[in-house]
Amino acid sequence: MSSFYAEKSTSNEDENSFNQNTWPPTEVGSAQSFEKQPIGGKAQTDTLATYRNEQTFADTNLLLSNVVLQVHKSHLSRVMDFLSELFQDIVLENSASVITATHSSSYGRTSNMDVEIIASQKCTVSKTCSLVFVRTSKERAFLERLTAYKFVLQGLIKIYVLTSKKTVMRGFIEDKDDDIGNAFVEVLQSIESKITESPSIVVKIVTFPSKIQCRTVSRVSAALGEKSIHEKELDIAPFDHTHTLSIIQIDAPSCVGKKKTKMTTPCYLVGISSAEFTIPPVHSTNVVANDDVCRAYRKLSEAFERYHGCHKSKDWPFPDFHVGSKRKNSPRLGVDCGAAPGGWTKYLVEQAACDEVYSIDPGNMSNSVLTLPNVHHIQMTGEAALPLLHDILKRRKALISIWVSDMCVHEVSKQVDIFLQAKNKGILQSNAAFVLTIKCNIGHAKERFNELTRIEVNRLKEAGAKDLMVFHLFSNRIGERTVIGVVK
Repeated sequence: MSSFYAEKSTSNEDENSFNQNTWPPTEVGSAQSFEKQPIGGKAQTDTLATYRNEQTFADTNLLLSNVVLQVHKSHLSRVMDFLSELFQDIVLENSASVITATHSSSYGRTSNMDVEIIASQKCTVSKTCSLVFVRTSKERAFLERLTAYKFVLQGLIKIYVLTSKKTVMRGFIEDKDDDIGNAFVEVLQSIESKITESPSIVVKIVTFPSKIQCRTVSRVSAALGEKSIHEKELDIAPFDHTHTLSIIQIDAPSCVGKKKTKMTTPCYLVGISSAEFTIPPVHSTNVVANDDVCRAYRKLSEAFERYHGCHKSKDWPFPDFHVGSKRKNSPRLGVDCGAAPGGWTKYLVEQAACDEVYSIDPGNMSNSVLTLPNVHHIQMTGEAALPLLHDILKRRKALISIWVSDMCVHEVSKQVDIFLQAKNKGILQSNAAFVLTIKCNIGHAKERFNELTRIEVNRLKEAGAKDLMVFHLFSNRIGERTVIGVVK
């Protein structure tokens, strides 16, 4: 089962141990504020005194986090789901992954790396961004492992690392009379330089939201001048820096329906990290606007990679599966139902070890796909193509090894309907693999989409499907869920 790994440290030191928190992590910044949603635990011993602690922020666990992920709001649950796959042993409530086979992950773990989600904040000062607060024992290993999967970059915007000198501050950056700039400088002055040349400390300032960046840099620079701190001792620069100061605005107006109340004094989570942990803004792989083949290709690629990562078996979709494996005798046949323009067909040929693919779609296929070897385009609807496909396979004395479908349907059940019709016609081999996109076009909430998907998954189970896993892929639309497994 897809779950989240949070092994507790064996160290007796407070700063290296993990407090056991209630799961799922509290979602903050929406209907209730941080203060009303304490998660438990105590702040680390290396944090500075809270600046203007007008409310009990010390009662929260935010100071325990040392990595903050800025994500697209529409991808918040998907990022959380993926973290649950990557670092196992905690199950995310109401996630798309709750309908899963009970298999351990084969993503592979970084040895002795503890990971814990402290909190998530859906509603922030940015209308389009959410925040995930993470604590990990090895920041660099965590970052390298997370960003190694290119599909996750579709959900990530920026990563902030706060390894030391963490504190929570309140103040108005825009107000010249507010002394929050001096408070930022006090944090910087606490840095112990390990460099003998001058300037000894060069700091890059990164902020959330980005619109406060310029003003923050100006306030800090002005405060340095007021304190007569020479730039050879401490300087602010965007390049060739030794440290990064992260300033993350963590408060947000309460969300009551679509109306938002006026914010009180802004609140910031502040922390320092060395330059080696500075992560530039995340940019997903460039895709040409009209390149539907490439976009679809990446979608099926993510489905395969996620399933292989979560599933023990290395034999899915075929025994002894590996990219490029082909068989001259008794070729492996695949079906791509709803194939146009052909991204999934291309993936089956190039990456899924299919010797031949029957691409079913009344629309036109891309020439780049039709020119691939052993691609057969059946230019009709899925239901109309089944009798023809049955006759072709009967003459060949062959069966389908894998069925994939991202077909556009108007009824939620249609995707599974056509797949089960294919099964009932006897054109699928025993333990045939499948990848189906469930198009949930009823309702607007994640819970409703997940419930509709459960209904279709139960139908598949009743028909003999096994090793089922459900994903809300980064490449999926908000109402799409991808179901993967094998059928007897």
